[in-house]
Amino acid sequence: MREIRNMEELKMAQMDIEHKIALKEMELQAHMNSIKELLNPITYINYAISKVAVLEQLFASFYKGYTTVKEMISQYRNRKSPNVESEDTDNIPDNNQQ
Repeated sequence: MREIRNMEELKMAQMDIEHKIALKEMELQAHMNSIKELLNPITYINYAISKVAVLEQLFASFYKGYTTVKEMISQYRNRKSPNVESEDTDNIPDNNQQ
């Protein structure tokens, strides 16, 4: 600490200390709010719900991708298979005809 020589320096030092005290009070209040939030079970419930929502969106995206690929494969197979079946069934005699 520096030495105070007159009333002006004393008033400046007092204002400086008041500002430091106000800053420390704000820091302590912020820490108290953080501790209250950590001890509140609602905080953890909200956190879990937000994570579930993210997972739900992720699974929905995977499912949509899976069904899209499945449909594309199905369309590809359906497009290929009628040509193959028509060639094979033309040569096979029908036993039900009399």
